[in-house]
Amino acid sequence: MGLTQQARAGHYAYSVLHNSQTTQTAPIDARSFDWHGWLEQEKRNRTMYLLLLTDAAMVMYFNAPAQFDPLEIRLMLPADDAAWDARDELECASALGLHGPQAQAKNITGTRRPTQPGMRDAIRTLMEPAAAFAPSSTNA
Repeated sequence: MGLTQQARAGHYAYSVLHNSQTTQTAPIDARSFDWHGWLEQEKRNRTMYLLLLTDAAMVMYFNAPAQFDPLEIRLMLPADDAAWDARDELECASALGLHGPQAQAKNITGTRRPTQPGMRDAIRTLMEPAAAFAPSSTNA
């Protein structure tokens, strides 16, 4: 099913905000935001992380062999709760900051960023003894 990678352009779950190559090279335009694609990719991300968590629990509690290597997962961490809990496209885009910082009034505890760090980058940061996440780069 390709859950360990983001959906490619043309896939029903493709989201420009989940594509790390696009978000690093250019600012995101609110008009190009496709809420349904973003929502579907976010569902795929959260499903994969649930499978990874279940796999880790099976390893720890039942001594089963691991089925996933966390470094094979090429997804961003799940989005802020304010964006995930949004009821419509406008509310989600505002929580992600696509309509400017003044529109993020409801997103007071999250990162207030349109994208999250990738899983591989987060693991590498956690494994470095002196490394730390930049402020507001991820939420609890």
